[in-house]
Amino acid sequence: MSSSRAMDADRPFIEDVLDKYSELNGLTMLALGSSYWSPPKKSLEKLQQLDMDVNKIHRYSNILGLNSLRDKLKLRFQSLGLDMATNDLIVTAGANQAFQSTALALCDNGDQAIVLAPYYFSHKLALQLAGVKVSVAPFGSDMLPDWDQLESLIKANKPKMVVMTSPNNPSGKVFSASDVARIVSLCRAADCWLVADQTYYEFLFDGAQHTFPEGYDKIVHIFSFSKAFGMPGWRVGYAIYPKLLTESYRKIQDTIPTHATVLSQHLAELCLDTYHEDGGRWVSDKVASLEAVRQTLWPSLETMNTVRTCGAFYFLVPLPPEVSEEEAVDVLARKFGLLLMPGSAFGAPQHMRLSYGSIPPASAMQAEQQLRAGLQYIAELAAERRK
Repeated sequence: MSSSRAMDADRPFIEDVLDKYSELNGLTMLALGSSYWSPPKKSLEKLQQLDMDVNKIHRYSNILGLNSLRDKLKLRFQSLGLDMATNDLIVTAGANQAFQSTALALCDNGDQAIVLAPYYFSHKLALQLAGVKVSVAPFGSDMLPDWDQLESLIKANKPKMVVMTSPNNPSGKVFSASDVARIVSLCRAADCWLVADQTYYEFLFDGAQHTFPEGYDKIVHIFSFSKAFGMPGWRVGYAIYPKLLTESYRKIQDTIPTHATVLSQHLAELCLDTYHEDGGRWVSDKVASLEAVRQTLWPSLETMNTVRTCGAFYFLVPLPPEVSEEEAVDVLARKFGLLLMPGSAFGAPQHMRLSYGSIPPASAMQAEQQLRAGLQYIAELAAERRK
């Protein structure tokens, strides 16, 4: 018999959806949170030239990550305004593992945590698997937290940690500087940790700017190489945290992955070298290429009263009450060849998450035609049922 902790936790929604529609060939994939590109060619070529000395690649390494990679990341984030004199950095097997390790480092069994909806479902699942009691702070029509309810939840639950994601997965919402400051202030007043997943901090559109939470000594920052550098299969993420947590992270890291795969860390470092050599142009050009995809898809999304957000590569598409999200996802997959995610997986019932990051600009028009036809079908189905 499996543990109640595992049995009672939420399901791995993306895998469930992929399994359900695995027999359908040629689906346009708007369900996965991945970018359409691969790592920089220059970085991959340098990786092939890497000295594959047995002691450099095939043996155990520093559990916190390659020192050279960690040093370069620390310099980068120092230049972006984070205080690396008081913080430390650990390289992990993806941002999901960074968050799971953070949950284990901060929370005891039975502790309370609050996640801001719409939330990344793996955050909630990771907390549940750590034995944490999770409360969800609802969101409003602007995709921001309902501030009054958030404040009430914090006062009532006395959480060990609050989790925010900006730019947001699944909505694409970018929290403004004042929004971030407000969340930091609430956490400071409650003396609880703020865990900020900022995986998409370079994915910004329509003039949006990212704000790193700061000014408080209980903040953990989560990041990833997967999206900007197109390397989710290599599994490299990292966390920046106050130095007082280093020993806890070391224990967790040594027990679970020991360290991120050494070869993957070398590729991450080579990608970072490319980033510095070209002033970030390779990444910024890739992100900018998604603007054409956004613009192409937007007219169809607007017909459903979708909120136009300006970060990450997601939109939350609202559905009419007459059509359930399960039915809408099924109709789009089976009739129109599009696969989206149900919004309830992210604390946004009666929505669908659309991910446009995996759509190359050359394929955007075809995806838009499928989407327009599919959303029109859903709207007509709702109208018929209202009669």
